[in-house]
Amino acid sequence: LHTLTQTEYVGMYVKRAFPTLARDNYEHMWVKVVYATRYGSLLGTLSNDPMLDVGLKYGDTTVIQIDEIEDVFPNEGR
Repeated sequence: LHTLTQTEYVGMYVKRAFPTLARDNYEHMWVKVVYATRYGSLLGTLSNDPMLDVGLKYGDTTVIQIDEIEDVFPNEGR
C-alpha cells in the first residue's frame, strides 16, 4: 500500500481512521490530499461528513501521516 512516494499521493483520496473526541471509537473517512509537506506528512481536506464526533466536518483541513493510510483511491481526473 505504501509504495507511492509522498508527492504521488497529491490529488488522490486516502482513507484514514479518525479517533472520536471521546477516544472510544474510530471513524474511517476519505481525505483528498492537496499537499505533501517536506516533513513527511500530507495535508488534505476531509471528503466525508462524519457520523461520529471527531472534531472535524466535511471540507476541513487535516494532516495525515503516511503510516496512517488505510486505503488509496486514485483521482482519475486529476
